[in-house]
Amino acid sequence: MARSNERPELRLYIEGGDSAEGKGRLRAGFSTFLREIRDECALLGISWRPVCQGCNTETWKAFRNSVHAREAAWSGVLIDADRSKSEINGSPSSLFLRYQGGMAGLEESQCHLMIVNMEAWFLADPDALERHFGKGFNRSVLPRHNDLEQLSSEDVNKALSGSLRDLKQRSYRKMHDGPKLLEAIDPALVRKRAPNCDRLFRQLKETVSLLAKQR
Repeated sequence: MARSNERPELRLYIEGGDSAEGKGRLRAGFSTFLREIRDECALLGISWRPVCQGCNTETWKAFRNSVHAREAAWSGVLIDADRSKSEINGSPSSLFLRYQGGMAGLEESQCHLMIVNMEAWFLADPDALERHFGKGFNRSVLPRHNDLEQLSSEDVNKALSGSLRDLKQRSYRKMHDGPKLLEAIDPALVRKRAPNCDRLFRQLKETVSLLAKQR
């Protein structure tokens, strides 16, 4: 955490991005989706640093390095679970044990998952999806589960591809559509249907409050 003579910093390492340009677009998308946190940081004089770092192992490595090298900052990580909540054995943080260093020296409050994945969050806001993809989008095939984290990765993929089947020469492209959809979807709707997204928001808000007290 920050020392009294340093500006507090909140760093969130996020899985995603296949190039420098892609990482930049995705970072902007997540920053917009998390605008409640971004704007509160700006108001309170806290440095807000979302970092998109590529694949899950590279994201975890960068996060661990930040925890070690940036003692004055709060560092967190956000990675795709790539499985449903029921497929996770134990608490969500148990998935992080497969990465180098595991949970040693970390707190659960630093480690967050997109369950099932980022695309599952998009399903929470059919209106945003329809606005984005336009005429021919078939929202009737989208799952109506109150808890989208119960879906499997296959369920999410089928829902997206099925909703686009009537669109000519159009499919979901992660690095093209993903950042734009992050900017378009309503975070409140996602939080209602993805409990671990709600956990992320609540933890970041709590962290901002703690960092503000160090000013």
